[in-house]
Amino acid sequence: MSLHAGVSHAVRHRPDATALIVQGRRVTFAELWSQVGGIAAGLLDRFGEPPPRIAVMSGPRLLGFAGALACSVLGAAWVPINPAHPRDRVAAILRSAEPGAVVCEQEDVPLLEAAARAAGVEERVPFLVSPPSGSSVPEESPGEGFAYIFFTSGSTGSPKGVPITRANLQAFLDWVGARYRLSPEDVVAQFSDLSFDLSILSTFGAWAGGAAVAVLDRRDMVLAPERTLGRAGCSAWVSVPSLARLLSARRGLRPGAFPGLRLSLFCGEALPRDVVEEWQTAAPDSVIENLYGPTEATVACFAYSWDGGTSPSRCANDVVPIGHPMPGTLAAIVDPEHGRPADSGELLLGGTQCFAGYWRDARRTAASLVRLGDSAKVYYRTGDLVRRDADGCLHFVGRADRQIKVNGHRVELGDIEAAMNALPGVRATAALGWPVVGLTAEGVAAFVVSEECEPATLRSRLRDALPAYMMPSRVQVLPELPLTANGKTDYRALITLLEGARG
Repeated sequence: MSLHAGVSHAVRHRPDATALIVQGRRVTFAELWSQVGGIAAGLLDRFGEPPPRIAVMSGPRLLGFAGALACSVLGAAWVPINPAHPRDRVAAILRSAEPGAVVCEQEDVPLLEAAARAAGVEERVPFLVSPPSGSSVPEESPGEGFAYIFFTSGSTGSPKGVPITRANLQAFLDWVGARYRLSPEDVVAQFSDLSFDLSILSTFGAWAGGAAVAVLDRRDMVLAPERTLGRAGCSAWVSVPSLARLLSARRGLRPGAFPGLRLSLFCGEALPRDVVEEWQTAAPDSVIENLYGPTEATVACFAYSWDGGTSPSRCANDVVPIGHPMPGTLAAIVDPEHGRPADSGELLLGGTQCFAGYWRDARRTAASLVRLGDSAKVYYRTGDLVRRDADGCLHFVGRADRQIKVNGHRVELGDIEAAMNALPGVRATAALGWPVVGLTAEGVAAFVVSEECEPATLRSRLRDALPAYMMPSRVQVLPELPLTANGKTDYRALITLLEGARG
């Protein structure tokens, strides 16, 4: 199944049904398809043959959704770019992906032009700006096999590309359809930016079943949760656990607050037990599931269904289990030190949803894909530490490296340190996830050795290099970083500093 298959089917059978609720407007499947046709026609008029990779710079707006669908129709790999990201981040994606074109809106042209110049690709990447709707959609092209390439945080300071094939995507969407039975009667709440792969589930997974997608503003949801969800008529919820935790902190999970929800899916980071228990009282008629999966395994490949009677006692460290693998997913646990099979250790993934390697990065690919023993099967090293219980259910217990999740976004702390080390006057840096609630970081704290820079100046300069979710919420200047006996940065000592400052 392609990204556009569900929309194409709905256009033939229910053209006047609502496909998308966005920016206060209800968009029918026919209207959405007309916008897709306009983008596809603009690209074909420009190139004759569609480029193998097409970037779409847009937030969760009509152009962004239609642009992704147009890429799918043309058989091109969709490369989403968040217009809220800084110039240097956008430049790194353009330089790596080398898209044949960028679809964008007029308001984003200045950022794109600056990023293209910084990447040295201004002569090679044309822009298709705000194409009109109204053209018919061309016949589907077979393409080269990639459905999309998402760029995530990389430990070296440059984002890494994760290409997902159409076969990977089909396996995931088939599973979503079989498990959740989303239908034309459903409206799915959508909070994710299109450059965050959870949007594949909340948008294209919804359309695969003929459901409508309601793009909701997180601020509205926090300020008036019942009214925001009720106005859209949402029957299904898809978000990172952080949003539910925020609603809980703002006392937005009143008992019976969400009576219309029949399905609540959480994915992207560890799900706290107390948040689920409170959510169950707010949405008493909803099935609640915790999904797990890295971008490299196509959104999610494990699921655990919450049971109010038995699940609380199964939680380890007050975190909901990640459950069991989806059909077609291979899972193995190995001792991180010796690489031997174990019941507790690093989780390795393979199978129908697993990618074949990072985009144009043989070094990272070689370090991340392994074979177990004499097996010909290839597994991806997730870096996630898990434990298998007596029933075969898996529990997430932490990371084997310095990667964290902030509001569901993958953040390599080395990426932040590299950005800080590149600033003038900086001699050494360290970054930590802080504060940590359960197994999830709520933000980033940074330490810098510099005689020239003040924290406010450092943060200002970092905004040119890091997206908002990676920006340190706290920067502290030190005369020197604490070191271990082996001469490495002593992160435990830095945590002690943070705890002492918190009192």
